Amino acid sequence: MSKFNPHSSDELMSLARGYCDERLDAAQVRRLEELLRENPENQRRFIGYLDLHARLCWEARSGEPILAEPHEPKLTAPPSSALPRAVWFSAAIALTLLMGFVGWTFRIHPTAPPMQAIGLATVVRAVGRWGDDLETIRPGLKLESGIFELSQGVVELAWPSGVRMILESPARLELVDHQKAILHTGRVVTRVPPSGAGFVIETERVRLVDFGTEFGVSVGLSGSTDVQVYEGAVDAYSHVVNDQVPQDNRLHAGEAYSFDKTSRPLPFAPERFLRTFPQTPPKTKSELAYNHSEIEMIHVRLADQPPVIDGDLADWDLSAAFTTACIEPYAATYHAEGMIRYDDQRIYIAMHIADPAPMASMTDPEKEPDFFWTGGSVVLRVGADNQLGWPLNASKPGTPLQGRQRDPAKDASHQVVHIGMWYSKPKDASQLILQYGIRCDEQVLTSEGWQGAFQRDADGLGYTLEYAIDYELLHASPPQPGDVWPSTLAIHWSDQEGRTCMGRLLDITHQSQTPFRTFDAATWGKLVFDP
Repeated sequence: MSKFNPHSSDELMSLARGYCDERLDAAQVRRLEELLRENPENQRRFIGYLDLHARLCWEARSGEPILAEPHEPKLTAPPSSALPRAVWFSAAIALTLLMGFVGWTFRIHPTAPPMQAIGLATVVRAVGRWGDDLETIRPGLKLESGIFELSQGVVELAWPSGVRMILESPARLELVDHQKAILHTGRVVTRVPPSGAGFVIETERVRLVDFGTEFGVSVGLSGSTDVQVYEGAVDAYSHVVNDQVPQDNRLHAGEAYSFDKTSRPLPFAPERFLRTFPQTPPKTKSELAYNHSEIEMIHVRLADQPPVIDGDLADWDLSAAFTTACIEPYAATYHAEGMIRYDDQRIYIAMHIADPAPMASMTDPEKEPDFFWTGGSVVLRVGADNQLGWPLNASKPGTPLQGRQRDPAKDASHQVVHIGMWYSKPKDASQLILQYGIRCDEQVLTSEGWQGAFQRDADGLGYTLEYAIDYELLHASPPQPGDVWPSTLAIHWSDQEGRTCMGRLLDITHQSQTPFRTFDAATWGKLVFDP
């Protein structure tokens, strides 16, 4: 990562954005004047930028829909109709300067048609679903400004400027305007042609300005941001963290960086992001497997003796197993049965998963722990203490509380544990990751305190898993008969390459609390520990 040293054209666009955002100091204003003085090409580019900025402000003020489709995805957080004061101030400046500069450089034809209202981005290809309602995503859909939740699959978006994005689920992407998007969580690869120069992707940790390149961005639940540049260069404007002064830097092709409480370089990993839309057979459905949860409570039986962790369920009483499946026509291909047991040392988890791409995961949790599950996994989430109560009042910031008061202690409790289990194909071994707190504030990869085993079905269409996990890893005491632990279960299926999540099943949920939200524990079901 080298010190910011842009060409004059790149510097001009950066100063133009700063001018509209009211971020320029006196020295930067003088530098802008130098770049514009006696330079018709720079004047033309600057006026063009101000024109676009002003039009977008007036377009937003009009409140008129922009080529909305009949079945547009639902916005999870609609943008406010009232624009910030700074935006209107910038619009006024832009229009005033535009009028002054017109006579200076060139004339806009008096009969030129007004800019046509268009969607900010168009879905080009999609195998996925939107939001809590799991609405199927259709190619050709025009997306307006707002926040969009990609719950399953992969979506490719195209912008009028030529910018292309490949977005992997789960992701929360906010479309701001023709030149800016905010990635709240998830992973995206963006390719920016020269016609899209100046495109911005912003996260909680960093603002990225692109002038024609290809780069990937991932944002975890905590806001931590990883950036990797494949081609060209990206200017990274770090946000202030822990009272540090933000620095302007440039990332070049072959470089990767992590932005969190501290910034640090990362090893470049070509496979870190999905750069091309997954190849699918011609008859592949654009819909993805999912289910309607019907289980609220799982009974956890006391184990007479510890089971052997070998991927063989012969020593388990299958008559007590719970079953769950995706809706038709997927039930025969995507279903599961499972059991949970306990003793005074460990909790035991056993499942058989029907999976057309079993044990294929290529994910590396050491590089991207927030996305360990995308290659196929089972995640059991628990509130590992009877005293936490059920329903559990713990949720990540921004969750609608529906009359509840936030409980910061329960939100931060490390007895709220996300238990991730999967088989790593590159390592040929069982994997376990533990994420603590409702927002996964701390993550632990450890080889101690647990055992795991997987076994592939003979027909290659499923697998069996077994895990034994010490209570110490859950920050828990051994449960007593009658105890209740809030809990929910997620099963993820991947593509054949073990890279992208292409279906999911969610069960063990509070049936009267809808919609289900993974990071709102009040919507979780429960484990009841039997004698």
